Amino acid sequence: MKIKLDKIIKIYLNNDYLKTKKLNISHINEFISKIIKTLKYYNIKLNGYYSINIFIDKNYGIIMEIIQKIKYDYLKQIDTNIKIKKTTFLLKITDFININEEVYKYRNNYYIKINKNLIKNLEYYDEICYNTKSIIKFINLVRG
Repeated sequence: MKIKLDKIIKIYLNNDYLKTKKLNISHINEFISKIIKTLKYYNIKLNGYYSINIFIDKNYGIIMEIIQKIKYDYLKQIDTNIKIKKTTFLLKITDFININEEVYKYRNNYYIKINKNLIKNLEYYDEICYNTKSIIKFINLVRG
């Protein structure tokens, strides 16, 4: 698990989690509860109303966005609005000379789809794009 803290809490869970657990509607409350309990170990306490976006890619795994909408000052409670989106994660890259993958262009940026060959080297890439619906809709193949 990797966590990025900003205005939006981003949680990155690798594909191993999807292999051991089937993430579906009946298990979503249990899944969210376990994640929130795990955040307490990192001294991250949630209190209020949150929008939780769960992005699922079959090759990478899961990326969650936890966005606080309302903070409760008087209750120690968490309320959520959860959205699950199955999508294709893309890696935003600046240089594709040494890459043997299909390279796509969208708005002067270059992207490659995450596949099993790239999983072990993700730390060498610039950015993982997970909310990719608009990118994939207008993407152009540059090399491949």
